[in-house]
Amino acid sequence: AKRLIDVLDKQWAMNQDERFPGLDQIADYSDLLLRMCASAKQLVAHDPIVLEVESPLYVMGDIHGSFRDLHFYVKNLITFGHMAYTPCKLLFLGDYVDRGEASVEVAALVLALKCLAPKGVYLLRGNHETAECNANVRTYGASSFVVQCQRRFGPELGSQVHQAFNDVFAQMPLIAVVDDAIFCVHGGIPKPNENESFVGCMNRLRSPTFPRFDNLTLLEEDSLFIQTCKKTAMGLLWSDPAPANAQLTPQGFGDNPQRGDEIYSWGKPALDTFLVETGYQFIIRAHEVKQQGLRLCQSGKVVTVFTSSAYCGGDNAAGAIYIANRRLRMVSCLTHVQRPEMAEAAPGWQAGAPQANGGAVEADHAQDDMDDFNEWL
Repeated sequence: AKRLIDVLDKQWAMNQDERFPGLDQIADYSDLLLRMCASAKQLVAHDPIVLEVESPLYVMGDIHGSFRDLHFYVKNLITFGHMAYTPCKLLFLGDYVDRGEASVEVAALVLALKCLAPKGVYLLRGNHETAECNANVRTYGASSFVVQCQRRFGPELGSQVHQAFNDVFAQMPLIAVVDDAIFCVHGGIPKPNENESFVGCMNRLRSPTFPRFDNLTLLEEDSLFIQTCKKTAMGLLWSDPAPANAQLTPQGFGDNPQRGDEIYSWGKPALDTFLVETGYQFIIRAHEVKQQGLRLCQSGKVVTVFTSSAYCGGDNAAGAIYIANRRLRMVSCLTHVQRPEMAEAAPGWQAGAPQANGGAVEADHAQDDMDDFNEWL
C-alpha cells in the first residue's frame, strides 16, 4: 500500500494528468493493485455494517474518479503525509468510481489509505460500488469503471482488476454513526419493513446475520430474508430526500422516479420519526451533486456533501465536512484555486457565509437550518 501511494504521488507530481500516462511504464502496477485489494478486502470485512466512529474526523462524499479532488483533500488533511501523525479520522461516503477519468487511481488511493490506517480511515459503500453500476457500459460508456480498468490493463487483466476491486466493495460497511449523534450514509435513511420500527431496522442492520452482497439485484431464487436485506441496502445506497411538493405515504416515504421504480425518497415526516426513534440528531449523506459541494435541507437536519468538482463538465466545487468538539465545519473548494475557507456551524455563523471562490453553502431554509445546528452545540 505504501509503495502504491508513492507511485501515485510521483506520477501525479510529474504532470497532474488524471489519465496517468506514466503508469504504463510501471511494470508491477497491476500486481500492486491486486495484492492491495486482497489486503483491503480483509480489513473492510472486519468493519461492521454499521460503524461507530468518534470525532474528530473529516467526511467526504462522492469522488467519482476525480483524483485531483481526492489528492487535494488528502494532502491538506493528512499531517506530514502520514495518518500516524494525523489527529483526525477520514470517513468517505462512497462512489469512488465511474464518471471521472481516474477511477482506478481513486479507488487505489482510498483502499491504500485504509490498509495503512485501518482505524483512521473508514470507507462506506456507495451505489457505484456495485457491478450493476460500475460495469454498466451502456449507461457510463468510456467513463465506466470496467472500461477504465480494461483500457489500463487490457481486457483479461483489466477484468481481473475490476473484479478484485468489486470484491472489496462488496465487503464495505453501509452506515457510520459519529459520536452517537450523526447518521452518515451514501444515500439515505432506511425504510422499515411493515410493522417494523426504525430501531428494529437499525438492529437488523447491526445483526451479524445481515449479509454483505456482491450484487444487489433482486433474483427470483432469493429467499424472503435475502430480498428484504437487499431492499434495505438498496435504500441506504440509492435513496434521496423528497422534494417539498412530493406525494408521501403516511409514513413519509415517496417515489423516486429519477433513480428507478425500486427506489424511494424520504420526506420530513419519515426523517423526523427516524431521528426521534433512533436518537440521532443529523444526517450526513452524499449521492447528489451540489454547486458548492454542500447543501443543507430538511430544516437543517440533513447535509449533502459532494467531493467531486467540475462534475461531468460542470463548475461545481468539492465539499467536505469537519466534525469536532460538537461542531460541524463545512469546506467548499474548487481544487484549481486550492484555497478553501471554512464555514462553521456555531453561534454567529450564518448560512451563506463566504466559501472558497466566493460561493455560499446552499440551504433550503437558512435560518431554521442554523437554529437546528446551534441546538446541537
